Amino acid sequence: MARYAKDKRQHGKKSKIIVIILALIILAIIGLLLRNKLLAETNQTLGKINPIEEGNQNEVKEPEIVNVDDIPEKMGNYKVLGKLVIEKIGVDNNILEVCDDDSLKLSVTKFYGPGVNEAGNFVICGHNWGGILKRLSELQDGDTFYMINRETKTKIYYQIVDHFTCGPNDISILDQNEDGKKKVTIYTCTPSGAKRVVYTAKET
Repeated sequence: MARYAKDKRQHGKKSKIIVIILALIILAIIGLLLRNKLLAETNQTLGKINPIEEGNQNEVKEPEIVNVDDIPEKMGNYKVLGKLVIEKIGVDNNILEVCDDDSLKLSVTKFYGPGVNEAGNFVICGHNWGGILKRLSELQDGDTFYMINRETKTKIYYQIVDHFTCGPNDISILDQNEDGKKKVTIYTCTPSGAKRVVYTAKET
């Protein structure tokens, strides 16, 4: 009889231990489910704030297409490639295809590089005259401007990332190592003509 009672107590203890273990397992499962639900809701919220589609992190932004009826085919004897607009300093000039003494008297010109709004370093030059690039030195890093390609009708904004002066024979401003990105270099001469004032910008 005593042995039966002892066995019964031991059996009761084992049953309690099993119940406790099962309860702990159930609680762990519930906790895991709640944690996964919370993570899913958090990720969903973050996705709404800053959505990133897989595989599109490096997606190229399509340029704006605009009407180019106000851009002439030619100025004088020079083909017009497009337009340079720097609102901060009142620049709204056609970009001429050829850079020489006569074209520089008319407007800004392409000096070197690819086409307007194409990958690479598009270099523009112009005289330090009123209505052309006289106020170029008023620009600061972070200022923006845009260019329009007359042929493709593309309008792209650029942000100035650097500005400096250099000697007239410094050809480093013509470098084209841009890894497929769009860069614009604009330069003019200082009033004395001894140096160049150079601004570089990247697509925004």
